[in-house]
Amino acid sequence: SRAYPLAIEKKAEAYGQLFNEIGLL
Repeated sequence: SRAYPLAIEKKAEAYGQLFNEIGLL
């Protein structure tokens, strides 16, 4: 299915923004 990888990608993006705000990246 396509929705699964898409969800993973969106989660990765969301976590990336979160870590960016916290300053871990």
